[in-house]
Amino acid sequence: MGVITLSRELGSRGDEIGALLAEKLSYRFVHKAEIERVLREDGVSESSIEKFDEKNPGFWHRFSRDRDRYLHLLSYTVTRFAHEGNCVILGRGSQVLLSHLPSVLNLRITAPLEVRIENVVQEHGYTRQEAEHLVHHSDRERAGFHRFFFNENWLNSELYDMILSTEFLNEEAVVNLVSHALAALQRPEYVQETEEKLGNLFLEMQVITQIIYLDGLPVQNLTVTAENGMVHLRGMVSAEEDVSIVEQSARKVDGVRSVSSAVYYVPPNSSIR
Repeated sequence: MGVITLSRELGSRGDEIGALLAEKLSYRFVHKAEIERVLREDGVSESSIEKFDEKNPGFWHRFSRDRDRYLHLLSYTVTRFAHEGNCVILGRGSQVLLSHLPSVLNLRITAPLEVRIENVVQEHGYTRQEAEHLVHHSDRERAGFHRFFFNENWLNSELYDMILSTEFLNEEAVVNLVSHALAALQRPEYVQETEEKLGNLFLEMQVITQIIYLDGLPVQNLTVTAENGMVHLRGMVSAEEDVSIVEQSARKVDGVRSVSSAVYYVPPNSSIR
């Protein structure tokens, strides 16, 4: 199972490197359009994608009810692609979402500011002033996206296994280096641990999606943990009959072998001590 997450700065040629990596490795290239297609299929509105996709949300958007839905379904989509394996995932906080998996290679592509500006000028025909504005704007938006949704600094080197500059390395050299690094991570024990963790994480995401977004059950503070098909639920409901309904909802998900529950009935207007 090979998975690469690729974080890139505008003008660093990261998108082109991602496509070349996928081609060389015969992997699926999970780019912006691919993720947006799946988000739409899962019911994320066009306006939510426009507001949140690798952007620093405006003040009022931060309090939108769409925020939690977008973040969950984005996380679910990234996890699903990783669970299927053999893919290069471009951005969308994937290096944060998959950072704990030992056989996943988290890659960052960068370049000096002047190189990035010149690349944008050459690729898009902008003036230097326009290109500089666009590069700085992109950096602010992506930094804000990671800070808002993941509480992470996207420049934090600890998020990445490799950070490569394309100032002097061309795309072919980067692809070769990354391919060798990915191969080094495919140790049997790393792959086994990654598959187990991804399987559990994906099942957790599926159960949350079923309960909250497909069945629309009003569970407060829902958390789901899964291990080898055994699922544990925690949360609160304001109708006593919903306790069993939530458990029934979780059992609908393929791969769930058993369900234990700490979902509690809390009467409306009661105080929890």
